[in-house]
Amino acid sequence: MTAEKLETYIKQLQRTYEVYCIGFSHAGQPIYVVKVQGRCSKAVVVQAAIHAREHITTSLWVSLLLSLHVKPYVTLWVVLQSNPDGVCLTKTLPLYKANIKGVDLNNNFNAHWGKRGGYQHVPCTQGYIGTCAESEPETQALVRFTKKVQPVLTLSYHAKGEEIYFDFFNGMYYNRDKHIARMFAASLQYRIVPTQNVSSGGYKDWCVQTLHIPSLTIEVGSDQWQHPLSEGYLPQIKRRHKHIFLCLKQAVQFLEGNTHDKRRKMDEARTCRSKKSAKKR
Repeated sequence: MTAEKLETYIKQLQRTYEVYCIGFSHAGQPIYVVKVQGRCSKAVVVQAAIHAREHITTSLWVSLLLSLHVKPYVTLWVVLQSNPDGVCLTKTLPLYKANIKGVDLNNNFNAHWGKRGGYQHVPCTQGYIGTCAESEPETQALVRFTKKVQPVLTLSYHAKGEEIYFDFFNGMYYNRDKHIARMFAASLQYRIVPTQNVSSGGYKDWCVQTLHIPSLTIEVGSDQWQHPLSEGYLPQIKRRHKHIFLCLKQAVQFLEGNTHDKRRKMDEARTCRSKKSAKKR
């Protein structure tokens, strides 16, 4: 995918949606986010193409947004291409994953950064963690933006395998987050795969650890297909997403109910403590 093609997509999307720049890449390319105002104020962040060769995820979300003709329940913020420099490099290096400095952006977040084996410690096409956590402008832009928006859920789009990852030291929120993952797995007909013992430094990992919200990594496309996935596979991938906006609505409504129940239980416990204290006096 070329920078020119992305700009064409942006112009198409601007006819319907608000489009903002949340930061710039090493080479000065804008990192765009599309705002889809929903019927409720709860925000969900979707980010795509943080790995360069997985730019089919940008095309997927452009197609989904251009096909959306009904106002969704949830307010969506879609970061179309988290790694624009890397995507441009795939024109000559089709299997390239990192950014232009050779940093794998999905290993660069401050979530057990560099604490797992198997990562690289020098710049390369994939796996290099960077000089420190959040060393890269692309990572910094995502962190800054996500903190500002305060989403209740995030989805990170990757390729390939038709898998969903959700776990990363979720603690007391494990059952809640697994329930959300199951909802998307059922809707997309993907399988849930545990990653807690192999993952660190990812955007999903950072959202779970820092914001304590459910955060999913969604791997689109059959594992039998070759990287980079061609646009010819887009219709098949999109068909799996025919209920994605309904699933987002149901997930956010579940989270709203979950929050309401917790507040009710906290209020009941507080009332109970107050009554016991009054009796003692």
